[in-house]
Amino acid sequence: MKIYLVKPDQPTLGLGVIYASIALAIIAGVWLYQWTIQFFQAEHLPILKCVFKKITHIPCPTCDATRSIHYLGHLKFLESLKMNPIIFLVTVLLINWGIITLAGRVFNHRRLKIEFGNSERKILVLFIVLTILINWFYLIFIARV
Repeated sequence: MKIYLVKPDQPTLGLGVIYASIALAIIAGVWLYQWTIQFFQAEHLPILKCVFKKITHIPCPTCDATRSIHYLGHLKFLESLKMNPIIFLVTVLLINWGIITLAGRVFNHRRLKIEFGNSERKILVLFIVLTILINWFYLIFIARV
């Protein structure tokens, strides 16, 4: 794995801009959701139920993601983490990465670049898959008790 700073004059338009866009979209989505609820004076919006859960009666790995982001938008971090830990962590990471990336672009600072070798990529993929499985185990057996 190589970690280094990239000079602002070098083109680095890749994933940083994508992650920044996703982070801003999440922030805008949470704000729009909250505004819509207040505008219609509703307790909650009608949201489609999870098809996987309807068929199998088991929550999918992303069940309660909407409520997790909802609680995150209300700055209720513990409730958000309890709803779906992986969604909470990914959302917080994307928002922070997006803010840091945008700040780097606005102020023309050096950017952090990380490169992985083939074996490191395999380990990273294995780590991500195990994290999703552990999160799913949590949703099935612990969160619903």
